[in-house]
Amino acid sequence: MSKCDSFSQGLCQSCPGLGAESYEDYTTQKFSEFKKKLSPLFKNANWLDPQFCTPPLGSRTKAKWVVSGTKKNPQLGFLQKGKAIDIHKCPQHAALLIRASEYFKKYLPEFSIRPYQPETERGDLKGLILQTTLKQDKLRVRFIVKSTRPQGTLYRLTTALSQFLNLPVIASLNVHPLRSTHFTGVEEIPLTPDQTLIEEIDDVRIVYSSQSFSQVTPVVAKKLYQEAATWTDALPIQSLSDLFCGSASFALYCQRPDLKCFAVEKKHFLLDQIKSNNEAKSKSIDFINFDLYEERWKGPWTKSDLFIVNPPRRGLGPNGTKQILEYSPDYLLYSSCNPETLQSDANRLEKSYKIIKLKAFDMFPYTEHLECLALFEKR
Repeated sequence: MSKCDSFSQGLCQSCPGLGAESYEDYTTQKFSEFKKKLSPLFKNANWLDPQFCTPPLGSRTKAKWVVSGTKKNPQLGFLQKGKAIDIHKCPQHAALLIRASEYFKKYLPEFSIRPYQPETERGDLKGLILQTTLKQDKLRVRFIVKSTRPQGTLYRLTTALSQFLNLPVIASLNVHPLRSTHFTGVEEIPLTPDQTLIEEIDDVRIVYSSQSFSQVTPVVAKKLYQEAATWTDALPIQSLSDLFCGSASFALYCQRPDLKCFAVEKKHFLLDQIKSNNEAKSKSIDFINFDLYEERWKGPWTKSDLFIVNPPRRGLGPNGTKQILEYSPDYLLYSSCNPETLQSDANRLEKSYKIIKLKAFDMFPYTEHLECLALFEKR
């Protein structure tokens, strides 16, 4: 039996590993190619055994669907050369996300929700973003809409979905009136009073808003944070700064009573909830609102012994690496989802920093992508 009908039928090729003999064979080869690609620069580093994903299917807790098709037959998936490809049963996703997707597939027509048509710019619903937790005890739904016109109908749909799932559903309307390559717009309108999704991993409660960054595979993210904390514990440091921190996951995992910690992000969403859900751990963390891409770095957090960075796919870039070289922390712990930008950033840091060790994490099973944790030390 095929692991994925969409893959076997040639409709979706996002997960080439599904065509391999086994998950282990494909992922071992993926790790090997990653190591080979980075080895010229990282040849003297200690490559630790990579982290596989268990289980590889059903582990992803976030789904993003383009909604297309017709009012009577909505399609949840993506557009390929203008054609709607429905993959709402994608086996990569957690069971709760698939159940919710099946519900939308069936009941969007009954609520008379019209999918958006790019060619005519008619219709209401452009997309869906679904998110749950490891426990799958709560669901977040973001409705990407052209206007607020279907707000009342989507509120009723949310209530019906919560009753169907017998679970709390957090919902919001993301208003995206423009035709653009960006999936979401700027305006977010809550449909439910509660807008907080909490992921409990070990003794850390990671709080997500609708706009917070989150790792899509928390079963692997847990291993990533644990590894980062283990490496940090072994370093002779008195302070750390978690940059591009999102919901401050690394800071919450790596903080210790004897460390002065900073968590730096352009905008801290749900800051009060982060603190109240991690009261003991957050006491030693200063939360700083700062745009690390647009502003010249300044403040006491620039004096830390360790910088932990988890930038977007574009990496630190010339400006970020320049300022790391200027402030010269003793150590740099770099979490990357893009080997190309990790490599280019490492090239710019190479004269002042050496790479001590690396570990790859299969955050995106069956795909060509992975996460890497790299520890740099000042020469």
